[in-house]
Amino acid sequence: MANYTLGRSRAALRTGLFHLSFNRLSILMGLLLIAPFTQLILWVSAGATPERQLANAPVLFNVLSVPAVAGFVPFLAKRLEHGLPDRAEPATAITE
Repeated sequence: MANYTLGRSRAALRTGLFHLSFNRLSILMGLLLIAPFTQLILWVSAGATPERQLANAPVLFNVLSVPAVAGFVPFLAKRLEHGLPDRAEPATAITE
C-alpha cells in the first residue's frame, strides 16, 4: 500500500488505511463465523452446483461484510484522523 500512497494527501492515505482496516476486520469476522457462514451458503445455494455455491460465497461475504463493519466506521475514522491529521498549512510572511 505504501507505494500507492507516496506523495498523496493525508486524506488519500487515510482512505487507503481504512480500506486495509475494513478488509482485515471483514476477514476476522468471516473466520470467526465460518461455520454459520458455510451453512448460510448451502441454504442460499440449495440445489445449486458446487460451482454456483462457490460463486455465491464471495458475493454473500461482501454483501454481509458491509453492514457488519458499518458500525465500526465512526471509530475507525476517528482513529485514522487522530493518527494521520491533515498537515498544517505552511506559514507565509505578509510583506507590504
